[in-house]
Amino acid sequence: MNQLSGLTEYSIFNILQSPNCTGFQYFKNYAISVVEEINIALYQQQAKNTFHLDFKTLFHFDGESYHEDGVDHVIINDGVVITTFEVFYNILSRYPILPYLSPTPAALGYNLIYNFNNEQYQTTINFPIDRERRIIAEYMAMFAIKFIILHEIGHHYNGHILYRDSLVQNITKLNTFTNNLAKSHKELLDLQTMEMDADAFAISRLIDETLILISNDTRLFSILKCVDDIYVIFIIAIQTLFLIFKKEQKTEEDHWYSPYFPTFPRGCINLDCAKTNIAFKAKGIITPDKFVELTNSSFIAAEKYFYSLYGVNHYQDAIDYEESMSAHIKEVEKNWVLLREKLIPFARVRLAQ
Repeated sequence: MNQLSGLTEYSIFNILQSPNCTGFQYFKNYAISVVEEINIALYQQQAKNTFHLDFKTLFHFDGESYHEDGVDHVIINDGVVITTFEVFYNILSRYPILPYLSPTPAALGYNLIYNFNNEQYQTTINFPIDRERRIIAEYMAMFAIKFIILHEIGHHYNGHILYRDSLVQNITKLNTFTNNLAKSHKELLDLQTMEMDADAFAISRLIDETLILISNDTRLFSILKCVDDIYVIFIIAIQTLFLIFKKEQKTEEDHWYSPYFPTFPRGCINLDCAKTNIAFKAKGIITPDKFVELTNSSFIAAEKYFYSLYGVNHYQDAIDYEESMSAHIKEVEKNWVLLREKLIPFARVRLAQ
């Protein structure tokens, strides 16, 4: 039974423990602790709201945030957590990720079938039998899931939700809001800019957390050989997350008609944001140049691993990138200057320049 169970507090498959010890409860507690920490430092003290995070028994790879009756809500679908662990367990059951992990992987397959709300979800989890591989898979899944939770929290604290609600009365949920918008260029540009701002909020917080792990996590550093390795698994985790988004979306949406960038440029921008945070926060630990070097190799590794398992990659997207998206990304960057001023009255943290 130990071979079918997670080894960290992050894992949703801690089958030998009580439900309150599973990853679902860990991530709920994590979101609450992040909000409590941010509330201490709010520069608009009157803007503290009740916070509620819950998981919804849906298997779509999605989350949402909305504000209602003085409560900040974040909803994460079960499918986000289950799929993320499935992917990282599967990758670590096949690939060592780091060169000093056991060279010959062994895994135990386990079929999972869930039935919720007349919807059936079935998958096969390949648990790496090797203890170190399983622990690293769980840390990588942790980074990815935290990114999604922090992204949704960022919508609240950067003022996106209340700003959006001020534009469209009584509409609070992102999908409803998007569907009711006229497909005008400026409105969609603002939505895309807010989505990238929420991404930047999440990446900034996660870079802070890598520094905490470097200082305090003896469990992880009993496996890793050097500090650089935590950034290798971090980069692969974030890039793999955007590959999961691409896989679950089935097709890339036209960027003019979606609040989200296509997953390839979105992943690139997030890793570039991580590099900027490294330059400010991690002096003496890792240089931005070293982070770029690790990003280049880890980015390629993530694409290779994911393609071999799921048949999805960003190779064609990378070829098309300069032609189809680079000018639009610059337009979003310029739009931030204008949108930032509109968000300030609604934001509860200081917005980036």
